[in-house]
Amino acid sequence: MMNLKQEILKEEKIYGSLFTSDCHKVGIIGGCGLECWIYQEGNCEYHKEQLDILKTESDITNHNILYNGD
Repeated sequence: MMNLKQEILKEEKIYGSLFTSDCHKVGIIGGCGLECWIYQEGNCEYHKEQLDILKTESDITNHNILYNGD
């Protein structure tokens, strides 16, 4: 089974770049969340939308580190 990043690269190969951000492409495929590689790299454009799903102290600490408490 392909991971989400591989799936996006496959789609781009078939259809070409959609001139959207990686974050938007992940959202289109339905891969948003705390496990998303873009979120984990600290590059999520919509990181504030993840605030509702932060459940553990570890989730909150990780979010604050990645996004400077934003």
